[in-house]
Amino acid sequence: MSQHMNRRTTSAVLLLLLLESGLAYIVFNHTARDRTPTTTYLSEETVTCFDISNWGDALAVGTTDGTVSYYKKGKAVSQWVYKGGSEVHSVLVSDEGDYVLAMDLNHTVSLFRSLGVGVNTPRWSQRLQGGRVLAVHSSGGIPPIVYMLASVDGCILLFSDREGLLWEYSTGTSGVAAEISYDGKYMAAVDAEGRVYLFDVGEPSPVWASSTGVTDGVISLSQSSRVAVGGGDPSGGGRVLSLSLEDGEKLWEWGTASQVASVSMSSDGSKVVVYESEGRASVLTESVGEVAVRELSAAGRVESVWSPPFGSYAVALGSEGRVYFLYTSRSTPLWVYDAGADVVGIAVTSIGDKVFIADRGSVAVITNTAETGIIPGSRTLWGAWFLTGLAGLAVVYRVAGAEPRWLKPVKASYPILVSGLVIGGTLGFITYGGTLEVFTAAVSCAVGCYFGFRKESGGFVVGLFISVAGSLVASILHGLFVWFSGVESNVVFLVITSVSGGTQIGFVFGWLGISLGFLVTKFRGAR
Repeated sequence: MSQHMNRRTTSAVLLLLLLESGLAYIVFNHTARDRTPTTTYLSEETVTCFDISNWGDALAVGTTDGTVSYYKKGKAVSQWVYKGGSEVHSVLVSDEGDYVLAMDLNHTVSLFRSLGVGVNTPRWSQRLQGGRVLAVHSSGGIPPIVYMLASVDGCILLFSDREGLLWEYSTGTSGVAAEISYDGKYMAAVDAEGRVYLFDVGEPSPVWASSTGVTDGVISLSQSSRVAVGGGDPSGGGRVLSLSLEDGEKLWEWGTASQVASVSMSSDGSKVVVYESEGRASVLTESVGEVAVRELSAAGRVESVWSPPFGSYAVALGSEGRVYFLYTSRSTPLWVYDAGADVVGIAVTSIGDKVFIADRGSVAVITNTAETGIIPGSRTLWGAWFLTGLAGLAVVYRVAGAEPRWLKPVKASYPILVSGLVIGGTLGFITYGGTLEVFTAAVSCAVGCYFGFRKESGGFVVGLFISVAGSLVASILHGLFVWFSGVESNVVFLVITSVSGGTQIGFVFGWLGISLGFLVTKFRGAR
């Protein structure tokens, strides 16, 4: 009979482990958690555009009434505002956040310093009829030179705040896309016919020009030695190419099913996040001359994609304003945020630690800690996994059919245990008020009451240490459940923090419980 029971117990344990492993695999790889903003910047007027610095500590917002507002280091109140007379349709922030470039519907380009307070005025302005601003870069010297990159039809224009127009280059086509390198030394451009140009910032003639053959091209500079170009293929579909920054030679190319609408190259040039006009997003990774492709997962059509140069992350805007934060080596997003139908734009910091999401009335910020991707998956489902594991252990115990000897006296003493829980929890709430304190106080007091009531079962000292052990278990459970609730922190750190506080409470309320249990025993003996 005993051998048969052991086999049944072993089978039940193995089945439980199999089910829990399968559930953990599904939660880890195929679920995402919902996120809420950590900071929200509210706007009195309708937001039309916004931009951030590389590290997200500077934010500029443009609105329909012509206002440009500048925010610094997460402060909800703007440091300065500029009130123009025409709707702002483009705003750019320099890498370090020290300059803001804005353009309104009257084609006036205005440059602002970040040092203003209250109502600000432009440091420099210029009419740019029919043009658009592409980039702003500060040289970082004393005093710095600020470069502003713009285009008018097929012409590339570079301005400085000191000299105005530095140079102009005509590509001879109807349109051009361009950007300035991270260090401000180079400028790369692609025209409507797919010809790519590299310029030294101070020179009006290209260092080299290379024909790619794509139409309506888009471009992205790496922080090292490559440039990515994408666009439509004249024969159908689209193409992505990686070119050498040194001479414009093609390093590799990849065909896509539809025209490429945006490309974002990683800092080392080995990865390109691609967005196609038909609503697909993918990651192209090159290693030893071989290109691998992974499609980014989002429910329904993808509207836009953003990717930081540092870190393996991407942010995708899906249908109905759903924002997906993706780890590019994982098939399912790490988290999802429901931004609503009025998304104006999204920006992500250089390392992906903050995501800014603008709608027509505000800009929401979601912070990603270093622990965001350590244990992916829905926090709620991880909690379900934990609870089903505990329930499974209870089922295994019932299958085994043998009650441990230590459980019988515990069951016989349930009135004193319940009394200890109530007294400890009440006093913990009155004294501390926090959930951790109440939980650990209740558990340690209940265990202390039990051992004080049954002093022959181990004595007061042993009872105290077991009370503390009970508070440790309660603290660990508290840390886990806080993490299950969605707090973005390291689960190990949460548990350690809970244990640190819970241990102190365990000593105090363990003694209290032992004393109460001993008094009850004496009172009963006296009667």
